[in-house]
Amino acid sequence: TLFPSTTLFRSLAVGQRRVAQDAAVGLDHGAADERSEERREGKECKHMGVIGRWLRVFLAPGIWLAFVTGAQAQFLDGIPSIWNGVYAGVHAGGNLIDVSSEAYGYRDSWEKSSPFGGIHVGFLIGRGNLAGGIEGDFNFETASESAAVDLASLGVPMSASAEYSYNASASVRGRLGYTFDNVMIYGTFGYAWADTSLDVSVTPGGSAHISQSFEGLVYGAGAEAFVMPLVRLRVEALHYDYATIEEDLPAVPSLGIPASKYEIDPSATVIRAGVTFQLN
Repeated sequence: TLFPSTTLFRSLAVGQRRVAQDAAVGLDHGAADERSEERREGKECKHMGVIGRWLRVFLAPGIWLAFVTGAQAQFLDGIPSIWNGVYAGVHAGGNLIDVSSEAYGYRDSWEKSSPFGGIHVGFLIGRGNLAGGIEGDFNFETASESAAVDLASLGVPMSASAEYSYNASASVRGRLGYTFDNVMIYGTFGYAWADTSLDVSVTPGGSAHISQSFEGLVYGAGAEAFVMPLVRLRVEALHYDYATIEEDLPAVPSLGIPASKYEIDPSATVIRAGVTFQLN
């Protein structure tokens, strides 16, 4: 009677050991599977990290380009097409030139009004009711002033004459305006340049020709309007403020005149009208 019970107990014990072994083996296989899965996930993450970096390298410029293109399209949307583009034209008007000078302790100033003409070229872009751009112009000037001195009355057998000429001017300016359909009111500001010359003749003695360029600022305002689909008329007022220039003048010992500085400070106020042709 004990044998079956012993056998049963042994069978149960063997079965429990096998179950335990199988469970242990299963656990080991599960842990191994988990470690293998983790390694696969780690490799996939690593691969995805590498792929992500390369995607960023190749896609970032494209995304940035798409963003810029979209922003540009959004900015350009709403530009008044009649104002947008390149243009060129001609203008004419009058200017009032004011020149102050000093030499050998003597200060002088003179004003001269004269007509002039010129050409201009530029471009405009904008959005909504705003339009802005850059314009350059060149002007053919006609202003001049002359003076003569005769020292015979002072007992000095000498006479002298001088002529100052305002030959040309130019500017590069920014323009910013507010548009009302086919009319624009604008302000302008930029760089100015002028070419002048001085011709001096002394008797007895000789003559001399001196060329001098001036640089400065120009600013003003104007109005412009379309009168035809590609033709505009304008009127504007500008002030040219040139920098003062100093030159060294030699002494004249025979007349007891010491060396001196020669200073000249020109400026000009301009009113002009013009016609502009839209080129695109």
